[in-house]
Amino acid sequence: MQVQVKVSLFISYSRDDGGDFARHLREGLVKKGYDVFLDTASLSVGAKWKDRIETAIDACDVFVLIITENSMKSNEVKEEFASAVAKRKLLMLFKYESVKVADLQWGLNDRSFHEFKTKEELVRIFNEKFKQEIGNLLTSDLSNPTVVHTKLIELKKELDGINPDKIDQIKNYADDIFIPILTFLRKSPVLFEKEKLEIDNILGKVTKLSLNVEEERQTSEEEFIKIQADNLRTNLSRFLDYLLNFFIKNTPEMRIQQLQSTSQEELEERVQVEHIVTEVKDFLHISVDRDLSENLKYEYFKQDIENQRIDIRFFFLSPESVDLWLKIINLSEYRFHSYGRENIKANAGDLVNVILENSLPATDHVDFIDLGIGAAVKDYYLIKALLERMPTTGERMNYIPIDYSIAILQRTMDYMDELMESYPNKLHIEAVLGDFFRLVRYGGRINELSKSPKVFALLGNILGNVDESKILIAITRTMNPNDLFLLEIDLIDNRTEKELKVGYGSDSVTKNFLLYPVIKHFKAENRKTGKKIEDFELEIDVQTMLSVIPNSITVVTSAVYGENNREKIDLVQSHKYDLQSVLDYLYSVWGLAHIKTYREKNACLLLLKKRPIERYPTPIPDIIQPQSSSTK
Repeated sequence: MQVQVKVSLFISYSRDDGGDFARHLREGLVKKGYDVFLDTASLSVGAKWKDRIETAIDACDVFVLIITENSMKSNEVKEEFASAVAKRKLLMLFKYESVKVADLQWGLNDRSFHEFKTKEELVRIFNEKFKQEIGNLLTSDLSNPTVVHTKLIELKKELDGINPDKIDQIKNYADDIFIPILTFLRKSPVLFEKEKLEIDNILGKVTKLSLNVEEERQTSEEEFIKIQADNLRTNLSRFLDYLLNFFIKNTPEMRIQQLQSTSQEELEERVQVEHIVTEVKDFLHISVDRDLSENLKYEYFKQDIENQRIDIRFFFLSPESVDLWLKIINLSEYRFHSYGRENIKANAGDLVNVILENSLPATDHVDFIDLGIGAAVKDYYLIKALLERMPTTGERMNYIPIDYSIAILQRTMDYMDELMESYPNKLHIEAVLGDFFRLVRYGGRINELSKSPKVFALLGNILGNVDESKILIAITRTMNPNDLFLLEIDLIDNRTEKELKVGYGSDSVTKNFLLYPVIKHFKAENRKTGKKIEDFELEIDVQTMLSVIPNSITVVTSAVYGENNREKIDLVQSHKYDLQSVLDYLYSVWGLAHIKTYREKNACLLLLKKRPIERYPTPIPDIIQPQSSSTK
């Protein structure tokens, strides 16, 4: 018995100059047996046409837009098209020859469309393109379990063939192929009701993940868009594996029996369908250091201004400054974070292997504590690599980011929230809104949460921007004997003095970021004649003997202002290190022994362990230098 499922189409057009085209197209399609919605033919007198049109768009498999001059001026056509795009319908676009490409709106000029001259040519082109573009996607033989199963296999193969770096291809696959086809396949009578409910769940999740990519495009830089695209692709692959499993647990023979059975309720009861696993938010919390109020933070900041030296933590007090920081990571001449990101991205798998090999007792996962997470995208790659290694059952991994800024924490939680969806039941996040210098105070809570070996991470050359001794005291006192320390530092790397100054106010992006908190402070203190960025000059010096670590040099960026530039505030001191000197210092002073080094240009990642191991030889072993596509 073959059950044919009609493909349903919705035709959107302007009555002023597209009505004849639309009616002629509908007549031809109805004769071929298609279910076609056209407002003049499908709406009864007195019908609530807006509600009916929305219902028809919901129900259609293919949305057909006839582009004429007046359709580009029609609010109704605009709303119909926007609705179809939002609902991820398969689109077929046909442009009348008199419409200029420059006059296309709603992003139509970025989409594929077909041009026609007459109503007869419209029908002919539609039939040709429908067979080529849609007919092979929306098979009508949905009563054959093998056909439905094969379509899912083809979907998986197509996804696997997409380059993971091609964000547009991933999103287009989700919007234009996966969602429309799965929506259509859901009509198949060989699928059980329990399976259809799970498909509805999957469609909702993929739509949300696709929208996340879209939203990031409007607010973020490419690396953060890439994270959302990676999550979309990972989940698409997971969902397809889950759907393919339908045909293993419930055999084709069982499905054919369903079509022939008169007792479908009894058959449905026998069906075994595992619920698609989704993450609950009970495993995502923010702990707050109540002794460190926002008022106290600003009081500390005010004292720094008065002392003419700003602590790096105060640059992240507001969401606006975090946005500026993200621009630095992606747009400024300061390439350290780009190099560091490439370094971690390229070596995350190997780094995780080395971490697990050096964790005692032997374990299949570690917990991760990050201090000062202004470069949280690096955490994303490491946490993802750790989650991929973890078994599907067992303890969750604890991720504990600690930062002074709620805005930074919120952005980080957004990234990790997506990982919780991609790797359900594997991750517990407990962020701490607090001061990483007060890490010892949080040690009790960390050890209460984490019974596994831990990795304490200090990324983004924070060591070089703060009081080195103070932060190392906090970390080494909180670490247990078998915990690891992951440290990122900025190497001198034979750079000239001019090269070392790049990115410390040498471009407009970093200048705006460095001066933002100062300007905000002056405006608060002197509302009538608040200072502007133009009232300040930046002074960049390279000095020695400012770091406790031998053979280091320091880039000092200061804001000078006032009459004859007599007033001066040190905005940031950034230490650049000699690698061997850092390792000698960490081993001799803090008992931190070197395990492995990863390096990309001047961005250097060190994996260290607190308990003494055989001291490293000279020269330093295992320096990994991946071939990166990034350039200065």
